[in-house]
Amino acid sequence: MGVVTWGATAISVSASGQEGDVVMLRMRIDDGVRAGIPPVVQQNLTIEQDQSEAAKELIRRAPPTRAVPVIMIIAGAMAIPVVLQMIKELLRQTYYGGVIIDTRPQPPTVTSVRRYLQIWCL
Repeated sequence: MGVVTWGATAISVSASGQEGDVVMLRMRIDDGVRAGIPPVVQQNLTIEQDQSEAAKELIRRAPPTRAVPVIMIIAGAMAIPVVLQMIKELLRQTYYGGVIIDTRPQPPTVTSVRRYLQIWCL
């Protein structure tokens, strides 16, 4: 298990590899993060609303001044720069907590976790 603490150098989109490098992954995001995915990339992804207890907990954590978020699961092949931008956006939304990247299942999963304001890699 490794941890990367959130900070100015924690994630850099420029440290992402080649634009053509693609990874398969499954990610729990909100509608704000989805807006950052280029439409041409979304065409090749499976995107569905997440009705799980984890999604309901994320919705409860959203600030009252914000519209109720729609939590969704996306799955598919994405370019590494797109994935890193999505993770940066998840971290920017501090009310969701930190980010867990679990590489044990296939495809790997990315989701938020309340108790850490960091990135955890499993």
